[in-house]
Amino acid sequence: MNISLPYSFSTLLCYSVLYLAVACLWLPASIWGQPLWLILAASAGFIALISGQLTPLGLGLAALYLFIAYLFSRTTGAKKKWLTLLLAALSLLLGAHLLPGFQNLKVLDAMAVSADGLPFTMYLNLDKTLVALGLLGWCVPRLSRRQEWRQLLQVLLSRSLLFLLLIFILALASGKVHWDPKLPSYTLLWMLTNLLFVCTAEEAFFRGFLQQQLALLWKNRPLQQELPLALASLVYGLSHFAGGPLYVAFVTLAGLGYGWVYQKTGCIEASILLHFALNAAHFLLFTYPSLS
Repeated sequence: MNISLPYSFSTLLCYSVLYLAVACLWLPASIWGQPLWLILAASAGFIALISGQLTPLGLGLAALYLFIAYLFSRTTGAKKKWLTLLLAALSLLLGAHLLPGFQNLKVLDAMAVSADGLPFTMYLNLDKTLVALGLLGWCVPRLSRRQEWRQLLQVLLSRSLLFLLLIFILALASGKVHWDPKLPSYTLLWMLTNLLFVCTAEEAFFRGFLQQQLALLWKNRPLQQELPLALASLVYGLSHFAGGPLYVAFVTLAGLGYGWVYQKTGCIEASILLHFALNAAHFLLFTYPSLS
């Protein structure tokens, strides 16, 4: 059991710039007429190529994905339907780490986060983070004003506590976790990675893209709100099939909560923050990832 720290300056620089790129999605700043997040993402890509985290094929696929996301945001009519399918397929493949050329860095190797929990391994995923950058950069609206953030946080506080309580009561009842408060030495690394690389990417695709596209497809039909929410949540749950049937059920239920708050607020930030709040509470207060 060990923490595998980046072993070269270029690797450390690559992921530092990538963290900044995702965070800068919410900044209106630009350089040479291009959004700051894109400049940082491109820089991270070239540094990753130098450090060996990306192959030339991987860099090419990353550029292609961002270009397709850009085209999607500026296309209408029949062509957009094909771009929707292509973008969805590529997003799922990137999220599942099935495209070649990405050498994701392992930073936690079989860690015993909880004394009686299963060993936990964590990677810094270039491919999955690309989904967050492409979709949030061009396809999914983001908050831009401070007043909007204040209103969102007020809504989240009033609507999310009951949901979080329900999830953890069910988790405790299932026997998969128990009360286990802790603060590991790598908590900050876990927090940054989970928020910027995991929650942001998953919510950008499953809620901001998939649920929204299903809602547009099913507009003005019976169950026009309920069906897109249910289908997107089910796909989200099934994408975690490696954890077993019970885990799929819990993830699907969580997805319903994330999708519901996204639907009610119209803000992708709402589902990102709720997702992160659940994950952080799980990590800090309960057996992580689950009982062995």
